[in-house]
Amino acid sequence: MHHLLIAHAKAVDLYWKQYKAKQNGIIGITMQAAWAVPKYYTPEASLAAYRSIEFVAGWVVHPITYGDYPQIMRSLVGCRLPKFTEEESKLLTGSLDFLGVNYYSARYAEDANISCVIKQGPTNDARVNLTATKNGIPIGPQVADSWMYVYPQGLEYLISYLKENYNSPPMYITENGVQDPADYDDTIRIDYHRSHLQHVLQAMKYGADVRGYYVWTFLDDFEWSSGFTLKFGLYDVDRTNMKRTPKASVHWFKKFLNTPKPKILDSKEMQSSSLLSTA
Repeated sequence: MHHLLIAHAKAVDLYWKQYKAKQNGIIGITMQAAWAVPKYYTPEASLAAYRSIEFVAGWVVHPITYGDYPQIMRSLVGCRLPKFTEEESKLLTGSLDFLGVNYYSARYAEDANISCVIKQGPTNDARVNLTATKNGIPIGPQVADSWMYVYPQGLEYLISYLKENYNSPPMYITENGVQDPADYDDTIRIDYHRSHLQHVLQAMKYGADVRGYYVWTFLDDFEWSSGFTLKFGLYDVDRTNMKRTPKASVHWFKKFLNTPKPKILDSKEMQSSSLLSTA
């Protein structure tokens, strides 16, 4: 990540100096983060959730906003966390025209209660235990692979967190989507995007500068180790002849995009969606 951030800062600096005026383009960076919900109503769990977010989202956005990693990372990771030179820090600070946000799911966070990290990594270094359930109840409906639980309000909270803590950057939701096994009548996907868009609009209502929302994904694709077995696309693909067929979600999105002023639902209406978590 350290060298990626430095490369990003240098690329932005080059683009701004040599190409931006000619092309009138914008340049940014995308990060992926799950929202973290305190597992219990305790200060320890709240701090654990904060650390979880900072060790993922803050790992990227804090240097780009302020020129260095979050102080909590400096404190817990210590000498293993590389340092930026003064020149690198200066290049990093404010090095974006927009921030891309990839969001899919959320987890409960609790304090790991450890003093010495044996296995290094963002979760262990943050001293956090992340789980998808509390008292046997999942944080949201489980879909697709075992990792994915639907928690649309987490996208609103993440957007608001970035707005409040990182100078309200212009944001694009660069990935958001769900696996739905249906070949055509993909109601799970429609419900998923409806609920997430409701929460994006809610964040915008309170001042977040969100400029776009990109669905993952246009058509059923090759999903990592799952190959073609998971269907994230708006279009079905027949692998025997590569024919693409629009699913019901395509028609829903057309209707949504042609609505001049999409409705921001109130809290009761938002809770009526079958995929909305009550956590």
